[in-house]
Amino acid sequence: MKKLAVIAISVSLLGGCANRFSDENRNWIKPVSVSSICVTDNAKVTFDMKTMIEQSAINNNVEVNCTEYDAKITYTAQHYFDLHKPLANATLNIIDNNDNLIGGFSFYQAKNMFVGDTYFSSNEEILNPILDEMFNK
Repeated sequence: MKKLAVIAISVSLLGGCANRFSDENRNWIKPVSVSSICVTDNAKVTFDMKTMIEQSAINNNVEVNCTEYDAKITYTAQHYFDLHKPLANATLNIIDNNDNLIGGFSFYQAKNMFVGDTYFSSNEEILNPILDEMFNK
């Protein structure tokens, strides 16, 4: 009976590790069609994601204006380490004037550098294609 319990616990622990490092699609993108946006600043994000969002919006013919806008954008992003900073995750929400979520994206990077192809990519290489897809509806 003890052997069965040890085997069951070992299998569940190993299954959890294998699941954590699997190379599943970790992105969801909900494109949106708006004519103007306001990007709120997030001081906790350690790189200039706000400028990346604004530039992508402008490149896709979306006006950036915080006085009159169709939707506002909130975002978060984190890195795994202080020295080498692979992007761990990023989430962006597009909220209309009635406080309804109308679009956005979520990106999650696997912790294992041997899984996936974006571990050593820059923030721009990862986020610019996602932002362009989100604004280009």
